[in-house]
Amino acid sequence: LQGIYDRFSKNRPGGAWEHFLSFDAVRNQLNRYGFNLGWIRTLKSAGNSRSGRALQMTVVSDKGTYVFTSNNFRIKIGETKLKSTLFQIKTFRNGIIARGYGYGHGVGMSQWGANKMAQAGFSYRDILKHYYRGIRIVGLSSL
Repeated sequence: LQGIYDRFSKNRPGGAWEHFLSFDAVRNQLNRYGFNLGWIRTLKSAGNSRSGRALQMTVVSDKGTYVFTSNNFRIKIGETKLKSTLFQIKTFRNGIIARGYGYGHGVGMSQWGANKMAQAGFSYRDILKHYYRGIRIVGLSSL
């Protein structure tokens, strides 16, 4: 699956979000997954996809440096805290503020966008082809 520009998901209510993550909370959460992070010195994002989503998160602690895909980091921290990988971070002495938009991993179908397309009169075929580029829709009898 590939992330796409989705004009139908723009301006959705509650789309913008912000969340503060303390270094202590990040350390505790990641250590629950078996990491051995000590005191976190910094968190930083690296790289962006064509749609502007963070590609990687790097955690630098006194026990080493850990690199995560941004979605893996998001899942481990909690999807209700980091709602998507479309975010920017600002670092503070004791943590970061992540400011983002949307909800989810950024590939596949947007429920909000699909609903807006349907309301605008697009068919289910149009909607599927918008979100899943290059697909061919066939009936089961033709398989």
